[in-house]
Amino acid sequence: MSKWINDDGLVVKFGTTEAEVIKAGERSAFGQHLIYRAVVDWDDLNAFGTFTLLSDTSALPNGARIEEADFYVEDAFTSGGAATLDLGFYDQDRVTAIDADGIDAAIAVASLTAGATISCDGALIDTTLTNAGLLSATAGVADFTAGRGILTIKSYVVNA
Repeated sequence: MSKWINDDGLVVKFGTTEAEVIKAGERSAFGQHLIYRAVVDWDDLNAFGTFTLLSDTSALPNGARIEEADFYVEDAFTSGGAATLDLGFYDQDRVTAIDADGIDAAIAVASLTAGATISCDGALIDTTLTNAGLLSATAGVADFTAGRGILTIKSYVVNA
């Protein structure tokens, strides 16, 4: 069926798109801590160089301080080339990059082996978001041909 973004910036879904399984969202809250998880599956990624939003609706809020993030590889990523993976955030307008590789930049396909856990070290780790951000993933250099992983972000909201 279809979906579109209304004038308020909300995603409106029709027909079978209403029942799409979400692959990212707030997993749990422990005290002040928020845990976000997102599935990154190679066949959900857009062609290399073009970002993919991991969720239409789940955003880390303005004021979220990202304490740490890691990427656990369930199924090894493969590529016909030297593919890389960027993890970051886009604004809720779904066009403007907050920091497209702010969680981690250029993770090499050679590092994305089954069972690997990558400790993310992007520029937004240990910083506070000044704008709500939608999680994104971008394949760089080449497309992936297989692979699945789970991005986990531990954060808390800084009181104003």
